[in-house]
Amino acid sequence: MKVYLVRHGESRQNVDDTENHPYRPEVEPYENWTYNDWSLTKHGERQADLVGRRLASVDFDAIMCGPLHRQIATAYGIIRHQKRCKKLEIINDLLEKGIHSYAGMPIELLRSFFPDMEIVPCPNPTPTGGKFTYSLEEMYDMVEMRERGRRIEKYLTERFPDNATVLLVSSGDFMGRSLIPCLMRLPDQVIDICTTFSCHNASLSRIDLASDGRRSSCKLLNDTAHLYVPEEDIPLLQNS
Repeated sequence: MKVYLVRHGESRQNVDDTENHPYRPEVEPYENWTYNDWSLTKHGERQADLVGRRLASVDFDAIMCGPLHRQIATAYGIIRHQKRCKKLEIINDLLEKGIHSYAGMPIELLRSFFPDMEIVPCPNPTPTGGKFTYSLEEMYDMVEMRERGRRIEKYLTERFPDNATVLLVSSGDFMGRSLIPCLMRLPDQVIDICTTFSCHNASLSRIDLASDGRRSSCKLLNDTAHLYVPEEDIPLLQNS
């Protein structure tokens, strides 16, 4: 199975420029350190569009992301360029490295933001339904993140056949510290002591995941080639 991973585009949390990223009353109640549910900047929306253009020729069997607005907005930029897969599945285990008991904006509110995209709850491997109740001291707990990464790896291999192609949109720290190492099927003791690599906004990675439990192979890691060239020169990826 081919698993593509995309970090969300630039969000309001990533910049300190309120003049060019004006107040959005529908999102602002969620954009604080309690919820950390930041919207994309205009630049972030552009990044999402560019990675969507790069992935336009990849025929996905499923597209999934966490419940955060910045993740969903990035997935929207990708889905807009897809010919077949137009549905976005929300999987709460892709949320972040830990955001207390927050499980995302109400689904009705998200659907109002993106009325031309089908947003559905995913059959969720998260035992708590996505409501993480860890304290501040536990937010960076590698054991918790590794458990979520392992659940996602198990869920993908049980749901999809070897010839499937799946896209996951998540956040940088969780991808670097847990999701990619777990999809690579690294030993737990390695994951628990690993430090994150730099995972840039709208970067693209790909893991080839075997259903029989064999070690995965990494084909792309933190690739941002689509962000620095004119649209007509974006290197398209195929299903190969």
